[in-house]
Amino acid sequence: MNVFKNYFIKDIDESMDIYVIQYGEEECRPGHYFGPYVREKHILHYVYSGKGIFQVGGKTYHLTKGQAFLIFPNQLIFYKADEHEPWVYRWVEFGGKRIDIFLKCANLSEENPIYTEKEPYYAGEVLKNILDEGEMSNFKAIGWFYLFADALSYENKKSYTPQEEYVKKAVAYIKSHYNEKINIIELANFIGIDRSYLSRLFHQYEGVSIKRFIYNYRMEVSKIFLKNSSLSIGEISRSVGYPDPMDFSKAFKKAFGVSPTDWRKNNN
Repeated sequence: MNVFKNYFIKDIDESMDIYVIQYGEEECRPGHYFGPYVREKHILHYVYSGKGIFQVGGKTYHLTKGQAFLIFPNQLIFYKADEHEPWVYRWVEFGGKRIDIFLKCANLSEENPIYTEKEPYYAGEVLKNILDEGEMSNFKAIGWFYLFADALSYENKKSYTPQEEYVKKAVAYIKSHYNEKINIIELANFIGIDRSYLSRLFHQYEGVSIKRFIYNYRMEVSKIFLKNSSLSIGEISRSVGYPDPMDFSKAFKKAFGVSPTDWRKNNN
């Protein structure tokens, strides 16, 4: 028989950026399985001992201690404990408008639903502490969840090479200053490396030039403004770094094949 523990949040506020629905732990019997099944929300299982498999999208993942698998909404999934070394896992189910914050911290996506942590297992320890708290309020659960997300991000942060750090700083700078004139020499100086070296690294890790990345990002942001705001074309143009609305319109049409005005009509 499985050893099972489960807690539910009673005062969920679904208008929040992130909220916790439930959390629990299970010591599975040999061969215990769940599915095929579809979940409505995101749910992450973290393995503490033993082994098992997780199947989704035609792929099978073999998991052991320190690994976790994330189930996305509306995915047909199946998971099963090993026949000889059944796993013990803890889980947390969550929702909200800014799930992307969590996914970014853990470097998780539908294409990459597996998280792997090495000793000293910071994320696993935080999730254990959540379970040790037992029942808690909505706000306390959210606080613990952000601590969990921060612990997940540690594994990704510590693996960055200096070169990757340079590129990440460049990307962060661009995303913070896309509405301004971005000078690549000034960008390189901000990071503290030579312009040509930064350009080579950026193309190596991002697959495009810095100039092209800036252009692509501005165009994607402009679509968000066009779809979700009542700003005029001129206001959007200036908001994404184009002082001249005509230059913006030409750039937008080059990217998407239609003018900003026509794109807005077709997507609202």
